Amino acid sequence: MNLCDLPEDILGEISKHLPTVDDVLALQAAHPKLSNKIDRTFWRNPKCLCLSADQEIVPHLIIEETKQMKFRKHSWIRLQSVLSKTKNLKEIVLGHCGKYFSEETLCQALIFLQRNNGNNFFLNIYF
Repeated sequence: MNLCDLPEDILGEISKHLPTVDDVLALQAAHPKLSNKIDRTFWRNPKCLCLSADQEIVPHLIIEETKQMKFRKHSWIRLQSVLSKTKNLKEIVLGHCGKYFSEETLCQALIFLQRNNGNNFFLNIYF
């Protein structure tokens, strides 16, 4: 059995245990079957996207109460990919991102959310 043959729920669990968001995206890029299965399972899990940062906090997805997944690469392309894939986000925390994301990237994120998430009335955005 190879990775592509694993059931969706197993791939979702494997994805949850990867160290970074970039690792999940890389796994998806490995094969179209993996991409589809991970889209249907893993990307329904994140509940919060925190883009605010200071000396102790770095941008991350909150998967579960005890699981956070950080970004390794901080670019608009990565952020756009995450924003387009997540299905059940309840909160987005925006603020000063220090060296991680520029103000321009945050503005792009808000515009993207406004254009593509117009039907999600339950998304709370905090500054």
